[in-house]
Amino acid sequence: MRSRRKLGALLLAPAGCWVMFLGIAPLALVVYLSLCKYSPGSLYLRTFTLENYLRFIRDPFYWGVVWRTLRISMISTILCALLGYPVAYHLARSRSRWKGILTFLVVVPLMVGTVVRTYGWLILLGSEGIISRVLHWLHLIREPVSFLYTEGAVVTGIVGVLLPFMVMPLTSSIQKISVFEEEAAIILGASPAKTFARVVLPRSLPGLTSGALLVLTLALGAFATPLFLGGPKHTMATVLIWQQMLAVMNWPLGSATSVLVMLVTLVVVGACLRLAHSLQRARRV
Repeated sequence: MRSRRKLGALLLAPAGCWVMFLGIAPLALVVYLSLCKYSPGSLYLRTFTLENYLRFIRDPFYWGVVWRTLRISMISTILCALLGYPVAYHLARSRSRWKGILTFLVVVPLMVGTVVRTYGWLILLGSEGIISRVLHWLHLIREPVSFLYTEGAVVTGIVGVLLPFMVMPLTSSIQKISVFEEEAAIILGASPAKTFARVVLPRSLPGLTSGALLVLTLALGAFATPLFLGGPKHTMATVLIWQQMLAVMNWPLGSATSVLVMLVTLVVVGACLRLAHSLQRARRV
């Protein structure tokens, strides 16, 4: 047993050192910088202070950015679930020979960079874009309108980027549900809506939870989409961190913002996991 433990420790040592080097060490450096004092001449001073966190707490602008980030991320997650569930159900139940192609079409956007897709939304949502021209052609608007630099544009871009991360876990989870269970519910008199609510949805909660957490965490950390589609009036946390670190060169405040956003993310993810666990227990009872 001792030799096996030693062998296991030796096998885990390279991966453990790599995680320490790429994960824990940079995080510890960010926490250290957040406790340093800002100095325009030398970026930061090695003086312990809580001023960066106190400034973040006192100024409503920063809390507004955090609240906007949470709001946009939650709305994007809900929309991804509503839009992705029908697609996932169709893929899971499809017996067509085109199923592989349909699955590939869902995944293929991930092969294109986020910046490229965001520039595509810039073209679509601009005043001379396809959406504005179609609405003008239908006489729904009198003159071309730009949909850029709004929360709606940011949500649209994030949903377009992260939708596959919701569809694939849901598809895998729905595939594990036997078709005979749905047929049995219908034979016993349940309507399609009740069959979905009583059979499909509860059994697909693990996939829905996995997809929601993936979309939520990626939306909280989105950078290119809110930077290009949101503009200065709809700044999200990652854009604010980038501005503090590279534009203003205030590394301590940027690090403090990173730490607080990370803590908020952990709290939100923990609350979602707790809610999912409670729903699973309620379903079993």
